[in-house]
Amino acid sequence: MTLKDRIGVDVGRKLPVEDAIRWAAGRDVRYIDLQLDIEPNPIESFDDARCEHIAALCADSGVHLGLHTLSAVNIAEVSPLLRDAADRYLEAYIMNAFGSLDDRDRARDYLVERAAEAGVY
Repeated sequence: MTLKDRIGVDVGRKLPVEDAIRWAAGRDVRYIDLQLDIEPNPIESFDDARCEHIAALCADSGVHLGLHTLSAVNIAEVSPLLRDAADRYLEAYIMNAFGSLDDRDRARDYLVERAAEAGVY
């Protein structure tokens, strides 16, 4: 894998997810980070149909998505009043990224195994 293949772009909230995937694919960018909070990607807009369409775009284009959370998540580490809300917020991110908590666990286990094989875990 070349260095160019490993570099990603933080799209943030600049484009709808679908447009960001097309933008990246058209420029041979393989990794993009996005924020799913407010327009153009409000988290509540991700129903099954939209998620399936996004997954198909990624599969067809070879683009991989990373998800950026709000900085407010960091505040929840020190503010008990925000902790429950941050937990629900992160759970919604996980559901959009993996489809279910079980899928998340399988992905985590896979990554731990690969890290152990590489001698870094």
